[in-house]
Amino acid sequence: MGRQLSPHPTAGFTLIEVVVVVAVLSVLAIGASLATVTRDRPPGDHRVFTQTFERAEALAMGARHKQGLLVNSQGIARFSMQDGVWAPLGQTRNWRGSVRVRSDLRQQGARDPNIVILPNGEVSMFEVRFGRPSSDQTRCAHDGFTGLICD
Repeated sequence: MGRQLSPHPTAGFTLIEVVVVVAVLSVLAIGASLATVTRDRPPGDHRVFTQTFERAEALAMGARHKQGLLVNSQGIARFSMQDGVWAPLGQTRNWRGSVRVRSDLRQQGARDPNIVILPNGEVSMFEVRFGRPSSDQTRCAHDGFTGLICD
């Protein structure tokens, strides 16, 4: 007449197996969305400064040409000394937040760098502060000898 149902079915998934699969997929989805959000966000001002400084430093020592950075409250620009004149390299990159700079160099002109990197690795002294004074700030400084320090 009809098939009888077995008291212990052998096909299908248990509730525990389904819960474990849903949990694993949830963790993977959250991880993927966090990775996408972090990758799409532009780097912070201090990171842009650090990358630009390191690129200029490597170029100065590798190409044996004096390099310079013009850092002010609006943005950062790279320069290279060519035939005794500072020539811009690319566009000025604007800051997203508040930036203040102190340098031991006296600029001759408005478009002269206030941070200079020599081919022998020497760097003019400077201090750059990122963020508002009343909030958490990041500070990058160079004393001319020990290298770039950001804290």
